[in-house]
Amino acid sequence: MDAHRLAGGLVHDASDSPESLLMGAPIQSIPERVATANPITYASSDDPTFLSIHGRMDPLVPAHQSEILHQALKKAGVHSKLYLVKDGRHGGFKDDLVLQREREFMESFRTTSAK
Repeated sequence: MDAHRLAGGLVHDASDSPESLLMGAPIQSIPERVATANPITYASSDDPTFLSIHGRMDPLVPAHQSEILHQALKKAGVHSKLYLVKDGRHGGFKDDLVLQREREFMESFRTTSAK
């Protein structure tokens, strides 16, 4: 994650990072355990449809993480949509297109189930 973090953003490779604390050890020292916590490990064709919305300027989680998940889901045959909020940070988006994308996503279920 650090390869894609913004300048001044959260350092994920540190031994006291949220990821390392969650896993109980520095993440670089336990790659097999880290893989078990990575949602990409479990992407499969029977996953539900995804809508991911992520701020491009997120200082905590690089937007690249959502891009990687989106690509893994698509590769697995999952219907996945990704919207990157241009100036968005870590939630609290002030972008009118976020609500529009959410409505379109929900509407797609109504039109699909009506057929």
